[in-house]
Amino acid sequence: MNVIRGRFPAQADALQEALAPSITIATTRVTAEMLPSGASRFGGSPDLPRGVAWPQEGQRALSFVGQIALAELARYDGAGALPDRGWLSFFFDSKGDCGPRVLHFDESIGRLSRDTTDGRRRRAHWRPCELTLDQGWTLPDDGPDIPIDEYSGLLERLRGRVETRRIGHQLLGYCAEAASEMAAECADMGGDGQWRLLLQVDSDDAPGWDWGDGCALYFWIRQTDLADARFDNVWAVVK
Repeated sequence: MNVIRGRFPAQADALQEALAPSITIATTRVTAEMLPSGASRFGGSPDLPRGVAWPQEGQRALSFVGQIALAELARYDGAGALPDRGWLSFFFDSKGDCGPRVLHFDESIGRLSRDTTDGRRRRAHWRPCELTLDQGWTLPDDGPDIPIDEYSGLLERLRGRVETRRIGHQLLGYCAEAASEMAAECADMGGDGQWRLLLQVDSDDAPGWDWGDGCALYFWIRQTDLADARFDNVWAVVK
């Protein structure tokens, strides 16, 4: 990659080896009616297969973070880390009382329906946004022997961060902050195994997310679970 070899020739080989692909996500606020059935989105309401219930904790509906149409990722997920069909639907307990839920289903679009009928669930929604996806590249936040300000600038350029956002939204790759610390938290909560980033969502006015000063919401998954397309043991961390 030219940006690495041009700026850091002495460390270029090590940096190239450490590169991990990601999928960057940009948001645009829209109305729910502008989002066709099955389209990737943040906020709003999910499109769920008939017979699949909106996840709840007791009588309280979990907050719908977003859905990803996996077929839209094929051109960006060159390593094939994610399934190439179906949808991932992300839910989070904004009250912090239980773990997240990630639903994976492979249905025809005709079997999906948008759940907007329940007032209790409607209060759990964030504002709907359409998503623009792009290829990104990431490096671990503890890089080789490079001055920290120069390395930080390289990380931001590779991740394609929006100037108004410090962290950004992305699928896969290295997370923007405190990766080893969050992986250890996931291991404490969810058992042993190599954990990796699944989805990172930053504070963003478009859907109405504010995770706290300098914080983002991170969904983590075991590498073995991702390889087997098992999404029933995902953990979420706000940090």
